[in-house]
Order: sequence, then C-alpha cells, then structure tokens
Amino acid sequence: MARGHGEKLNRKQEAAIAALLQRTTIRAAAAAVPVNEKTLRDWLKLPHFAAAFRDARRQVVEAAIARVQQLTGKATDALDAALDSQDVSEKIRAAALVLKHTIGGIDTADTMARLEEMERQLAELTRGGTGGDTTDQAQNGTGTECDSAGPGPGPDIES
Repeated sequence: MARGHGEKLNRKQEAAIAALLQRTTIRAAAAAVPVNEKTLRDWLKLPHFAAAFRDARRQVVEAAIARVQQLTGKATDALDAALDSQDVSEKIRAAALVLKHTIGGIDTADTMARLEEMERQLAELTRGGTGGDTTDQAQNGTGTECDSAGPGPGPDIES
C-alpha cells in the first residue's frame, strides 16, 4: 500500500524523530529508539516521515532563535558599554562587531527586497502579465539574478 503525505507516524517513528534531534548520527538515533539503522534510513526516505522530521527540526531552530532574540537587548547593552570602555582593544572589538552586524543587516534587508521583487514578478508572470522587459534587464545587468538550483532543505544527519 502506497504511503501518502498525510499518513500519521507510529510511536517508534515519533521516538526516532526525537532521537534524531538529540543525537549526532543516524546510528546513535536508531540505537536510542531502538530500531535497525537501515529501518531509520528507510523512514527518512518516506515523504511523511521526512516532512515530520523537517517540521520538528524547524521547531527546535525557531525556539533557539526566539531565545537568542530575547538576549538582543542585553547584547546591545554590553556592546554599548564596551564602546565606552577605557580599554582601547575592547572598544575596537565592540565597534567592529557593531559595524559588521550593521552591514550584515543591510545585506539581509537588500536580499529580502530582491526576493520580494522576484516573487512579485513571478506572481505577475504566473497571472499572465509581462512583469516588464526582463530580457533587457538581464542584458543590462539591472535585473535580479537567481541560482535556479537554490539551497536545499539543509544538511542531513551523517553517521
């Protein structure tokens, strides 16, 4: 019987996802469940299992990001204090960090603006609009460029 995307996970598969999040290798995760390593590798190839694992991994990362964001105020205060430090090397390190992250923030904002424009153009093309003359833009270097392969869903756990 073919398995669909909406299929629910059994208890062992749920335990396997938890183990994958806690262990550094597939072998160690399989041993923790316990299931055969080949079985766990086969489960990772199932669309519904892989999707559940990606979702669980995303939730872990989002929780970590939220914790880091809560520290932003303290980090900014520490940089501010370091900029007022009498220690010149501490002051320079703080200034360099502020500048580095400011530039990174600008780069991120620029990338997001380009992505939003590309999405707008794609939506317009999908609706049948022309979206402007993208051929001339590409030849003049004024259009946006995109790596068609794009990034993958992230690294897999290696054993």
